[in-house]
Amino acid sequence: MTTPSAVVRDPEADSQTPRSTLPAGLSFHHAPADDHGHHRIDAHIPDELHGNRPIGLIIWRPGDGEVQYIHTDHRARRRDVATALWHQAHTYALRTGSATPRHSPHQTSDG
Repeated sequence: MTTPSAVVRDPEADSQTPRSTLPAGLSFHHAPADDHGHHRIDAHIPDELHGNRPIGLIIWRPGDGEVQYIHTDHRARRRDVATALWHQAHTYALRTGSATPRHSPHQTSDG
């Protein structure tokens, strides 16, 4: 079982992420490598009923950086959430000394 090691509240501070399309209140929860050796970052937005609602995640191997899974909730697609997750994962990897995420050679039809 892993616990979040950090929460980033301001993805707009990353100049590479467009400000206008990101959902309001977007935050990220970073988790260190799990039992299978994967890092994980979840993206959340505020939700009146549930507190924070997950809208996306990225999972990658810290040893070689291969992305195992990236997902964005269908209601949040085309809003740069996956791009923001990608940038957060790179920042987290550099900060923790693990390999930066890289695209897997095995991709779905969606990429």
